Amino acid sequence: MLLVIVIALAGILYYMKPTKSLNLDYTDVNWKDKLESILETRRPVITLNEEEINNLAKKRIVEHAAESGSELEFNIEGADFHINGNQLSADVIAGWGYLRGEATVIYSMAFSEGMLKLTPESVQVRNKTMSPSMFGLKTIEAKPGRYLPSVIKVSDIDFGANEMKVTLSVNWFKLPSLIW
Repeated sequence: MLLVIVIALAGILYYMKPTKSLNLDYTDVNWKDKLESILETRRPVITLNEEEINNLAKKRIVEHAAESGSELEFNIEGADFHINGNQLSADVIAGWGYLRGEATVIYSMAFSEGMLKLTPESVQVRNKTMSPSMFGLKTIEAKPGRYLPSVIKVSDIDFGANEMKVTLSVNWFKLPSLIW
């Protein structure tokens, strides 16, 4: 009986073993160029492409891990994000002690009351779909203006194919001082 349990456990560990090479490296978004574009067009809308969304998400994961320290049940070792309309797929490699696993988490996204809400819809491990509750995943609420200067607030987000259009409310009198 013990041999059967050991073989089953080894099979599960092998099945979940990461097949991709993902990391949490990111570069900061060039906000200056985006703010200059707002001034030039006089339209308070910026577009974040998939690469920029990836960078912002990875930056937040790294910051959250540093803030939470050892409180987390698992640690995210690598991630890659893809957006398609209001759906975000997150390819992640996570570790639990000595165990490592790879999964794709599908989130639905909504913007409401100044918060970006990501609700987990499904988890896929090598094409097997599982419930997010099996992994303890819950809705994530994020403040999308976290990395913007204080004179800019996010008022709406439009989810597109491979991008987000973010409508801002801007203090036009203070905006030039951030750029020049």
